[in-house]
Amino acid sequence: MAVVSVGGSVLTSSGSINYTIGQIDYTSIHGSFVVLYLGIQQVYDPYVTSIDENTDISIWPNPVATTLNIEVKSIKNLGILYQLYTIDGKLLESKQSADKRTTLNMMQYAQGTYVLMVRYADKRTLKFKIIKI
Repeated sequence: MAVVSVGGSVLTSSGSINYTIGQIDYTSIHGSFVVLYLGIQQVYDPYVTSIDENTDISIWPNPVATTLNIEVKSIKNLGILYQLYTIDGKLLESKQSADKRTTLNMMQYAQGTYVLMVRYADKRTLKFKIIKI
């Protein structure tokens, strides 16, 4: 059991999650030794990209090992700019496409989390978190 600074539970129709924000610092005395525990902070981000009814783009598979597929369902939205970024904002790849289906080769990238920005001609932008395994 750990003492935490704050935490809670969230329950929705999609599922539930329990969370805590940091284990507070504390000291412990063992005989003549004083032990200082600096706390614990671990991050787990189970991000799942879901496409709602109003979005005309499908992206699969996510998580991806080799090839990421991007499909535009509406012909009126062809001519899209795809940009792949590292999680800290470094641009890795930029690709303009007028095709209904586009693929991005993910093999050359390390395992981790990436951000895919999809920019329409009308300046609308969608952002997707991509997990590379």
